[in-house]
Amino acid sequence: MKKLLGAFGFILFSSLSLADIDESTSFIYDSSGHALSSTSNALNSFLTNSTLAVTQSGSWTNSCTQGTTPWVNNVTQFGSSNVVNGTGTSGSGIPRVTVSNDSKIVAWDGTNTTTIKPASTAPAATDTAFVVGLSPNGNQSTDTTLSAFKSANHTDLTSTEPRNVSQFGGNNVVTGIGASGVGIPRMTVSNDSEIKIWDGTNNVGPNQSGNSIIWMPVVAAPVDGYKATYSAVISNLTVAAAPTDVITIQGSATKIVRILHIDYGNTQNVATTNDVLLILRSSADTGGTSATVSSVAHDQNNAAATVVVKKYTANPSALGTAIGILRANQIFGSTATTAAQTYGWDFGTRPDQAVVLRGTSEFLVVNLNAQAFVGSSLDVNIEWTEE
Repeated sequence: MKKLLGAFGFILFSSLSLADIDESTSFIYDSSGHALSSTSNALNSFLTNSTLAVTQSGSWTNSCTQGTTPWVNNVTQFGSSNVVNGTGTSGSGIPRVTVSNDSKIVAWDGTNTTTIKPASTAPAATDTAFVVGLSPNGNQSTDTTLSAFKSANHTDLTSTEPRNVSQFGGNNVVTGIGASGVGIPRMTVSNDSEIKIWDGTNNVGPNQSGNSIIWMPVVAAPVDGYKATYSAVISNLTVAAAPTDVITIQGSATKIVRILHIDYGNTQNVATTNDVLLILRSSADTGGTSATVSSVAHDQNNAAATVVVKKYTANPSALGTAIGILRANQIFGSTATTAAQTYGWDFGTRPDQAVVLRGTSEFLVVNLNAQAFVGSSLDVNIEWTEE
């Protein structure tokens, strides 16, 4: 192909088109179709640093020649994803390959490979460290079958050889006495078997031949026996002439309170019989004259009590909302010259539920039903737990 040689500092082609460039002749036409021609290559031109509009006329045949041999092509993508090099996980940019049926992939650690033995061929000392042999007899448990899985310096495995099981479910075996956990297999007792309590010599069972009765001590304790327990004592309380609520027990903001026991007794100037009511309320009394009673823990390691116990010497001006009456008794108020009597209630001992207070809006109160108490001196004992 002829080249346009020479340099145009600046050429303005008004409506010029470049066409018919082939292996032998190059022509430049003006807008009227007149060709510019010359003889002896007098019009050789080399266009540089110019922009030339070209319009194709007819068929073009072009050829390119790279300056170096062979051609160098840097592949940067596979499937529109950037090429990924080096070791690592698969993903986009890593081409999928197929192994030809006359090639093989061999396990390799960088130095050693795996030896695959033909059927019924025993491993040899010259084989690689890892040898795989194929048995012609399926799962037959013979020395010939198992020999494919032993090293040259190991003895043959047999079906009667003891095995040392070191793991269950991927966890190391745990032996001896102790707590259950991983490494201790779960077992199921068959429906025609039994598990007996045994002390190393005797079984627990009826007094028959071969069995002895084993007496086992049983510790009996009330449900609340291990809970933090507290008491409050009101002594020689002088109440109003026609008393209503004289003792209030308020629940806790942080603990569940169980009332276990309340007892009471009184003396009066005139011996008479009076009502004593135990009422559960959902709101507090207001007004009146009251004082907080000290709470004492049964165990000094207990946290401080959160229950609030109050005693009233003047009736509340308004009583809290009653949920219901839990107990009602009549007591005989002895005079100072006669023996006083004590009455009381226990809860959660039969077994039944104790009286439970949940939150500070629940109250258990001792109410004297607004009956006349003349010169009364009242004693009350309260016991409860907090958990």
